[in-house]
Amino acid sequence: MPGKPTRKRAAPAAPARPVQQIHFSELDGFLKEHVEHFVIVDYTAKWCRPCKLQHKVLNEVASTLPEGIPVEMIEVDVDEDEQRADKLGIEGVPAIRVWRNCEPVDFPVDNERRNLLIGTTTVEELTGIINWLVTA
Repeated sequence: MPGKPTRKRAAPAAPARPVQQIHFSELDGFLKEHVEHFVIVDYTAKWCRPCKLQHKVLNEVASTLPEGIPVEMIEVDVDEDEQRADKLGIEGVPAIRVWRNCEPVDFPVDNERRNLLIGTTTVEELTGIINWLVTA
């Protein structure tokens, strides 16, 4: 007598635009290749638990970005070049900075404008930043 049919859980959908992981040494080149896009850089570290949560947030947001939105999302491990991270003002991880034309972009956070956001971000916060960027 056959048992109950088992349901397979669907695997999470892969982001339509996956978050790319690049080496710190490739950051300048990536920014130059995408000067017409907003590039959201997630500064992260392998040992950082909140960074793993931030990674999930970025992937969730990436999976909902409509085609044609000029936004790229990448992750860079600060431990690959700590001196460079210090020069960029990355004092904690996870941290997010938005770039365009190889320059940091200010965006609104808590009624002020910043170009660096330290700590985990929610899907709603990151989506709000992206919406502001592409409509400003």
